[in-house]
Amino acid sequence: MGYEITLILPVRNIENDIVRVLDTARDQVDNFSAEFIVVDMASKDATLWRALHYIESHGLSGMVLQNGEGSVSEALNTGIQKAAGKYLSFVFARRLYRPFLQDYLTMVREENADFVFGATSEEEQKMVLQRKRNQLLRYRTGTELLRAIQAGETRLDIAAVMVRTAFLRGKAISFTRDCSFGYAEEFLIRCILQAERLQQAPVLLQRNTVNEWSQGKQGVIGARIFQKVDAVIRISELLARMNVDEDLRLYYREQRIPEAVMECVDILLREKMQYNAVRGLLRLSGYDKLLKSGGHTPKALRRRILRWNTAPWLYKPLKKAESRPQKD
Repeated sequence: MGYEITLILPVRNIENDIVRVLDTARDQVDNFSAEFIVVDMASKDATLWRALHYIESHGLSGMVLQNGEGSVSEALNTGIQKAAGKYLSFVFARRLYRPFLQDYLTMVREENADFVFGATSEEEQKMVLQRKRNQLLRYRTGTELLRAIQAGETRLDIAAVMVRTAFLRGKAISFTRDCSFGYAEEFLIRCILQAERLQQAPVLLQRNTVNEWSQGKQGVIGARIFQKVDAVIRISELLARMNVDEDLRLYYREQRIPEAVMECVDILLREKMQYNAVRGLLRLSGYDKLLKSGGHTPKALRRRILRWNTAPWLYKPLKKAESRPQKD
């Protein structure tokens, strides 16, 4: 049976929150045919059984899968492989939104878009409405959208997008396996660069923090955080292969890559790893050679790189609130 949309929920050890998460997901799709795919990542509590009971007791279409002790990206790939919906969207327990999918679906029914996203500010929402009224400005290319992201005019959240399933499969787009950090940015960039029709819905995205997973303290990440750097490097290589304009390629080489390295340095230092140990990890992996400045390197980032390279014992990591999210 075909559905208008498949919701993919990767979960692990959230037995006390799974009902609220599924309630939020169900609110998104009240008025159209939907499939729920819950992918459990080796939960050691009752998450799997409560999810199964919820789907059965509410008469929902879908399934609960056991995916083993893999990464979130592997769980998402499993969901994509199993999806029977024309479109799909991802639901993350720790990052929930108030209903937006109805607005997305209204647009794709008219436009048959490959990829749909919303607005993250009232100003951006107004700009989207203006573009919608002006047919000449109605669609963005992937390169134009990437420039807008680079300029800070918009941002994408993996938890608030909708993607055409046939597009993903036709372009063989999936999440990088065994990747827990950076996988979302890489997936989103691959989507927008290869999509033929991008659509931004004039809906203001708003978090539903009440129902989000009340997670405890996150464990030590350690050297795994450098997966983020690898993901950004793969994006840079993709831009080169697709011959995207030089300005964007330089942005990734001279800003995003060194920025990602410094984000990892900050996280490790906040975890109380000694600076000599952090420098050793950078040298061992070759990431120290990526800490170079260029014409596209912001002054603040240049100063951080210079301080770290010349006097790491004096370097102070940015506070967590000033950094990008630790995990996708």
